[in-house]
Amino acid sequence: MDQYLEPFDGAVSNTRNTTKLSRFSERLVRTFLNYHAAEANVSVHLTEYDIETLYKGLWNVCAKDDFRGLVRVHKQDGHLLLIREQRRSK
Repeated sequence: MDQYLEPFDGAVSNTRNTTKLSRFSERLVRTFLNYHAAEANVSVHLTEYDIETLYKGLWNVCAKDDFRGLVRVHKQDGHLLLIREQRRSK
């Protein structure tokens, strides 16, 4: 049976019906958290999305149970920022 299984190193989304935007947004958030940064400016101009679309995608990801309380997205002066938060107790 081992020949039918291979290791998977990618991140597994907990949403069945993901879109290209939601997968991209989730990868951005996971990368941000992996680098242990306090804040990061998202280079929106390098993506295929406008700032409003990417903001909504990131906001949706940050609202997921996996990320809520760890990271939030903030729009300010034409910049899109990811900001690390302390996990809140439930």
